[in-house]
Amino acid sequence: MSNPLVAAVQEDTFPTVLYEMWLVLEHNPSQYPAISQFYWTASQNLSPNQSKQLHEMIAYYKHLEYNPPSPFSSQVGDSPSPGPLLLAQESRQKRSLDVRLPAARPGDKHAHTIRGTDARLRVHVDSVAHTFGPSGSDAELDVETHSHLSKQKGADSGPTWSRITSTVTLGTKPRNFIQDLARYCEKVDVQQRIHEFTSVKPPSPNTGTLVSLAAEYAHHTENSNISMFWRSVIEVQVALRCESAGQQPHQVWAKKLSGYGDGVFDQKKFETLHGNGRKLCRLVAGGMKIHLYNAVPALKKQVTNMTIAELTQVSLLFRKPDLDPSLLIAMGYILKSLKSMHSAINFKIHTLASASKCASLGISQVVSSMNLEQSDLLFDSIKFRSMVLPERSVERWFELKTCSPTIDCPLGTLSPEPIDEDFQQRLLQLTDGNITFIYCDLDPEEFKNPIPTNQEGRSAWTEKQREKAASCEKINTVEELSDLLKKLPPKGKQENWLYKTIGPEFNDRKSFCVIGAQGELIFMVIRSMPEEYRTKITEVVQACYPNDFVHLEHGRGAMKTKYFCFWNRYAEHGMGAPEEIHPNDLIRSTQEESSIARHRVPFLSKAITDDGGLIFSQLTAGLHDVLGWVSDQVEQHLPERFESLTEVFEDLPDEPLFAPVYPFTKLILNMGSQTEGHVDPTDDGFCVVIPFGKWGGGGLGLYSLGVILELEHGDMTGFASDCIPHFNLTMTGLRGSLVLATDRHIRPWKDSKNHWAHAIH
Repeated sequence: MSNPLVAAVQEDTFPTVLYEMWLVLEHNPSQYPAISQFYWTASQNLSPNQSKQLHEMIAYYKHLEYNPPSPFSSQVGDSPSPGPLLLAQESRQKRSLDVRLPAARPGDKHAHTIRGTDARLRVHVDSVAHTFGPSGSDAELDVETHSHLSKQKGADSGPTWSRITSTVTLGTKPRNFIQDLARYCEKVDVQQRIHEFTSVKPPSPNTGTLVSLAAEYAHHTENSNISMFWRSVIEVQVALRCESAGQQPHQVWAKKLSGYGDGVFDQKKFETLHGNGRKLCRLVAGGMKIHLYNAVPALKKQVTNMTIAELTQVSLLFRKPDLDPSLLIAMGYILKSLKSMHSAINFKIHTLASASKCASLGISQVVSSMNLEQSDLLFDSIKFRSMVLPERSVERWFELKTCSPTIDCPLGTLSPEPIDEDFQQRLLQLTDGNITFIYCDLDPEEFKNPIPTNQEGRSAWTEKQREKAASCEKINTVEELSDLLKKLPPKGKQENWLYKTIGPEFNDRKSFCVIGAQGELIFMVIRSMPEEYRTKITEVVQACYPNDFVHLEHGRGAMKTKYFCFWNRYAEHGMGAPEEIHPNDLIRSTQEESSIARHRVPFLSKAITDDGGLIFSQLTAGLHDVLGWVSDQVEQHLPERFESLTEVFEDLPDEPLFAPVYPFTKLILNMGSQTEGHVDPTDDGFCVVIPFGKWGGGGLGLYSLGVILELEHGDMTGFASDCIPHFNLTMTGLRGSLVLATDRHIRPWKDSKNHWAHAIH
């Protein structure tokens, strides 16, 4: 008898065979020994990925104490019904699987599970299509219609929502972390780990200040497990203290730490410490005892390289281990290890949280780290400005809750009292007080936009403007600029007017700012960036993008752009959603199939997350001083606008990776920038542009004002980019630009949390 698995491998139908094996085992478990032996003999014919799939399936039936659900089963209410009708079989050409569910009455429940396929799953509920899971993943769907819960009073008054319970789809890094943690838990010598933690002596008493915490953090420089654990403890302590004060890390630094450390501990290191602490807080929200594994350098590195959103996926899986069947075995190893560790080691909540923090939540300081109700209360109180985690699956954690530790982990209480919350305004450094303000009666919202909407027309319009600007007069004084602004009509310059150039020598190279009738920014130029900041911009960009920032023949398509930002314009809003159901368990019945469906909170752009944030973190680390200087200039010269930007930024979901861009929500890197005429309607009021490189020409044309700004490397300009049509003159050489702005589509999140406010904390 030929081995069907070998044939399946040869014919590239391996997933189907796995599915058939699943069916046999599910309906006749007694066949397990024969089938497992039969399939093991063919393992040498499998690829590593196929072998892994087979091993997981065999292990699933070997270790689990309950029978898995049927691959195709359906129930409506309490009575069984036939499974769904397969509309199209899986094929290599059409990697999709259509399933049609019977029509449902409000409150009726359908449970459908589809496993063992490598296809996308398209499910029709009440004639509406929904897609779950990427190609290559299992899909599981549990749907309950909740039209009776929707807060609508008429047929057209809002969407209908359905309740679902679906498997989580972990990203690559969260999944790798869970699997690596499981391998570690499987192989680790628990007794050795217990000895390490119980033999360490408590640290010497400290003064109870952030300075002492920073000094203690800098002291633990070894790469040992215990040193790594101490650093993790301090990171969480610092994050909890800053969170209780409600301040950004740079504000804490300026108030409490600036001037200390003698170069051993600077602002950048403190912000990294704080960001790592926020990430660890999100991770241990899955279970406080998980913090012990931050002593493992390889695992700790994975944690710090993930975003808060990715760590939220990990915490979600820890709270509800059954959400991802493919990781059930891995989670089993982890929970077993946690139980062993907890049986021998315990540490108290006051190890991480201060006395006042515990008191404010009604938590006992000496309560066990495995008191899930108390530890969940602590970490759920931290405001990440994103979706709250759902309640824990108590059944999975029951054994860990009921076993008693034999030894207390001898960790001293490092946490001092919270920082006082009456912060003074952050001290400004490197701001330029020597700036000239020019006031006019113009309102940028009244400016007309004559740029054609089609590409051919836009290109022709831009070339025409460049020809007009090729030979134009320069204006050199503030008085000349004021006279020009007074002559402008309310809707901006006339088409036949000539352009005027504002060069580097304008106003004796002093900075200036033009303010409109309503107090809003028209445009400004600040030329006072410190030389040491200017020189590093090109070096940092070329180090991060050595193949992109090169000499190009400028023209359409030559410019390369990286969008580092928070997206919210495609978010799904929660109007009419029942508040008593967690958003993870809801789907709009009118939702159309979309690759970005169910994004409900602002999320980081692909340019940031594609490589795990590595290049973005290198870029912002290298430009840390430049970005901080820009923030200071906006705060100094446009205080009201800065306050508005800050309110939006501080309401974003917490992502320490994005902190250097404060107070903006997007950083755009243009390489080879020679733009055609356009406006940026998504910019919220204005943008900041900093050109860099070595180039000739390329002046920035502000059409409505009839001026051309000639900027030098490292000059900063800001202008009403959402209202003023702008373009670049023809240029030669190597030029890029940093653009900072806030996306106006973030405003709905600031104002209403995308109508999910009841589930945001």
